[in-house]
Amino acid sequence: MRKIRSLFILLATIVAATAFVPAVAQLHTNDDAHGTHHFAHIADLPHEHLALADMHAYATHHLGEVTELPDTYGEADHWAHDWELRWIDYEVSGHVVRVYHAINKHDHDVRFASSWDIHQERYHDWVEIH
Repeated sequence: MRKIRSLFILLATIVAATAFVPAVAQLHTNDDAHGTHHFAHIADLPHEHLALADMHAYATHHLGEVTELPDTYGEADHWAHDWELRWIDYEVSGHVVRVYHAINKHDHDVRFASSWDIHQERYHDWVEIH
């Protein structure tokens, strides 16, 4: 619970800074919505691939049919001492939802995802990635 509370406080800070600002850089284009995200649990993958796979799985599971928006991937490697933060925007039923991903720098099996519906100003709490 303490981890989730800490992540929530840190996310609130990030949401204020990133909710309406374009993402830092485009590092990924999802040409094949199903084929490019099937490697979430391979230990040797860079964190970007792990995060993208986790965010896509989170989006499809929690938000339904989604379309990844190009040029919206962003990252903050130094977001918090022990955490890396990444995000990407998806179109969901005609509006944009930003999905956030946090990964523990010391234990890559400890990962969380949450989302922020930009248009409805609705936050969905962090859930642990299994």
